Amino acid sequence: MKKNSLFIIPMLAPALFISSAQANLPDEINYSPYERSYNLSGQKVETLTASLNRAQSELQTAYNNESNLTAQIEQLEINIARTNSQIENHILERDQLIVDSQNLDNDIRRIENRLSRAEGRRAELERTIDREQRKLRPFKQKLEQLQQQLGEANRKVTRANDKLKNLKSAQASAQRNLQTARQAKTNLENQLKTQEATLANLDKLLSNAQKRVQNLETQLSETQTQKITETQKLTAITQEITELMQQMRGLPPRGPQAREIRQKIAQKSVEKRAQEKVVSRINQQAASLTRQVTQAKGTVASLKNQQTTLPQSINQTKTQITNAQKVIRTRRSELEAAKTNVENQQARVNSLVTEANIASAEVNAQKEEVIRRSGPLNQAMSNLGNVNDRIRTIGENLRVASNDYNTVLDKIKFLDREIPNLRRSSADMNRELRSANTDLIVAQDQIITLNSDVTILSSDLRAATNDRDIKYQEYIVRYNLYTDKLNEAKTLGISQTDVALSIAREDSHQYVVVQANKLGTVAGTDMAQAQAQYWGAIRAEIKGYNDGYNQGYASDSDQMRGQEEGTRAGIKAAQDYAQTVLKPKYFTEIFAEALKTGKMQKMDQVTFSQAGTQKSLNQSLVKNVMEFFGSVSPISANEINQSLDITTDLDTKINTFQSNLSAAQTQQDNYSLARNTYTAPTIIPFQNYDCSQVYKDLAVFEKACANEYEKVFSSKYLREHQENYYDQYPTEFTTITEDTRDSKIEALYNQTMDDLYPIANAKGLSDGKDQIYKETFALAKNNAYNNELPNADAVAKAQAGNEVQTWVSNNASLTIDKAAIIGTELRGGSPAKIRLALKNISPVALDKPLEVVITNAQNAEFASRTFFIKSADANTTTNFEDISFNVSAFATSGSQIKIQGKVKLPGGKYEASREESFEVEALTVVNPKLNYNGLDYDSTPKIKGIFNYYTHAFNANIAAAVEDIKDGYTVTLKPVSGYESLIKMQNTSVFTGKMTRGTNNQMRFVYSFPKAADNKVVKLELKYLFKGRVMKSEIIELRPH
Repeated sequence: MKKNSLFIIPMLAPALFISSAQANLPDEINYSPYERSYNLSGQKVETLTASLNRAQSELQTAYNNESNLTAQIEQLEINIARTNSQIENHILERDQLIVDSQNLDNDIRRIENRLSRAEGRRAELERTIDREQRKLRPFKQKLEQLQQQLGEANRKVTRANDKLKNLKSAQASAQRNLQTARQAKTNLENQLKTQEATLANLDKLLSNAQKRVQNLETQLSETQTQKITETQKLTAITQEITELMQQMRGLPPRGPQAREIRQKIAQKSVEKRAQEKVVSRINQQAASLTRQVTQAKGTVASLKNQQTTLPQSINQTKTQITNAQKVIRTRRSELEAAKTNVENQQARVNSLVTEANIASAEVNAQKEEVIRRSGPLNQAMSNLGNVNDRIRTIGENLRVASNDYNTVLDKIKFLDREIPNLRRSSADMNRELRSANTDLIVAQDQIITLNSDVTILSSDLRAATNDRDIKYQEYIVRYNLYTDKLNEAKTLGISQTDVALSIAREDSHQYVVVQANKLGTVAGTDMAQAQAQYWGAIRAEIKGYNDGYNQGYASDSDQMRGQEEGTRAGIKAAQDYAQTVLKPKYFTEIFAEALKTGKMQKMDQVTFSQAGTQKSLNQSLVKNVMEFFGSVSPISANEINQSLDITTDLDTKINTFQSNLSAAQTQQDNYSLARNTYTAPTIIPFQNYDCSQVYKDLAVFEKACANEYEKVFSSKYLREHQENYYDQYPTEFTTITEDTRDSKIEALYNQTMDDLYPIANAKGLSDGKDQIYKETFALAKNNAYNNELPNADAVAKAQAGNEVQTWVSNNASLTIDKAAIIGTELRGGSPAKIRLALKNISPVALDKPLEVVITNAQNAEFASRTFFIKSADANTTTNFEDISFNVSAFATSGSQIKIQGKVKLPGGKYEASREESFEVEALTVVNPKLNYNGLDYDSTPKIKGIFNYYTHAFNANIAAAVEDIKDGYTVTLKPVSGYESLIKMQNTSVFTGKMTRGTNNQMRFVYSFPKAADNKVVKLELKYLFKGRVMKSEIIELRPH
């Protein structure tokens, strides 16, 4: 049922000014009694509206209940019919499931029988696979051995390549060293030209520097005179301002005379600030000129010093150029040696790569053999895979059938539970249907009653609404008239408030002057202090350090000390290098030559030179005079970077001053914002006002007029006071701050410079002295090293030769003279030996064993790769022939046998031992190795049939195992002595002809037996011959019957 909307007039709020005076208001504006009557009628309407809404809601609920019960009855009837149908279907489905379960049980039994047969076949195949794997294992092991040998060959190639890479790197390093030496010589030649040019211009530079000193002293004198004049002008302006301020005393602050004097004071203050800047600039110019005079005099002294030291530097540079030429020759020799080493190692790498390729071919051949012999195994494994697939398929079928069977049984159990449940559910729904029909009759009766209640309430609500509307019109006419007259009274009060604006502007201006003077003085003073300290510290560090550094760098005493100590250090370094590096190298070279030729070199005695005194070196350059600031201006980014590059004791102070400057800037920024410094007035200067013209002189309107006047006046005054302050304060504050800062920063800045300059100057002086010492020391050391090295090299070489003679005289000194393989007819599998000839050039015999190690073997197999030479007589050559090996069984004809090894020999004076390498080579002859692929014969043959004697065949299967055998094999099958009468051989010898590697050759023999052989053992001898030599033989036993 749809509800009708009601128009409700809202209740109005009570009047703003309700007091006892309203009781005496004229009727045309006395709205209060009418307002109360209207509110009472409105409450009655609201009560009736609520009752009607409640009745309509209950009626709608009854209608909904009726609809729900009707739908419930219809649904129950449908559900009962559906449930009865389900019961019938379930009974039919159960009968069919009983039949399905019996069929599935029979299927499961048949599948289990097939699974049992498949598992038996799998067990048989697994036994076959195991048997084939045992046959294949020796071939796989051989393949693994060949792969290990290939891995070792590849590793040797890698190591050789690494060494080649290192040698190429050494060659490149030698090339760079040569280029560096050439560049050093070029640099020294350029340096010599620069020094000679500087010496030629030195007189002109000195004359210009002296003239600069005279000019700067003249400028300084003129600046001092100007400073006195401008200071007197500043004093006069200050006196005039003092007199004007005395004239203001006793005058009214807002009077015309006071305003005129303030204007004059402001004008003079501007003149004073301008004059203060002039004086400050002149002071800075004077200070700057004083510092420039000092710097220019320092430059003159430095240039005079250059006239003395520069010729010595030129002579020293010429000596360095001569030494650089010697270094270039040495570096060129080192580069040639490095190139030779690279070429030798490249040849070594190529040889190892060839060996690795041969080993790879052997591995591939063995892989092919393993693959060929893996055929039966692969076939069995393939069959096993098929059988496993069959078992998995049967097992999956069994699982599906079992699942289906269990599913059928579960469905039968479910239906046995579900049918009784459905029957109980049908009975319950029938009971619910009867109850719902009863509830529907009750709901329809309730609807009739509620329809009657809604009709009555609707009629009462219409009457009450008409009465409320009449009372509202009586109330609203009086209320509107009262409100109009009240607004007129407020407007009268507002119209008298405009004077608040002018009063606020005057008061605000005075407040601006007070706040700006107070806070601007503080901010300007703090900013002057912070900027003077930070800027002064930065510039004091730069200027002081550079001045001190230049002075220290020109120190003659530190140059002389670096020259003397560097020369001694260079001579010692050259002698140490010759003794620790060159002498052991020369010993090794001379010793190797003695071992090769058997002769000793006689070396002349050479002694080290003594450390001489070399001329002083001066690397100082003419420094440009640094111009400083003529006024206290902000520091630049370049100055900050210069300061950061310098480390002195001022760094901590500079960081502190920087933090102080940031704090001062933050303070100034905060003070410059009007909102941070403004405080609103707490006393409002109200003026006289008139509220006598209100409606009928009623007190309530006079009070409204007065209240509105005070509220609006206060608002205008406070807003104008704040806006005027916000407008004037920033400019005034900035002016006071800048004036205060400008008046104080110069003195503070100069004080900071005076205090901090000595600290940076002392650090620069120390660093300059240290730097000139280091540079002079390094250059003197390098020169002395290059000068001394040729002599030290000669001493080391002479000492090494004498030491070799002493060593050979007292210690066994052996070398490999020759190495060769002993033996001919080397073929796969045959034994062989290596002969080592060791020459001893010493009169002392070997006193402890020497170790021989085989490092690489191609087509050769060793039981052990380590051997020991236990004796070697003095001054003779000893042959060692105990290095045994076997040629690889799979070596084909023409294969290269290549064996490499090393002998660990007694070392020299500077090494405990040394190693010499040897290499021997030979070629193999044909390898007749066979693969015996089985015999095919009947060991219990029948002698005869009904009509004739049987003929039998004996087949021997062989194949060339390693390579093609051009000369072929001869295979014989003959009776053993004493058995000739028991067998009749049609042939006893078969020749294979040329045999191809891996191709099977069947040797066929035919024979028969006489009656005398019945039930007797007959022995035959089977032989395999290559070029008449028996390679294999065996006895065959037959028992004919």
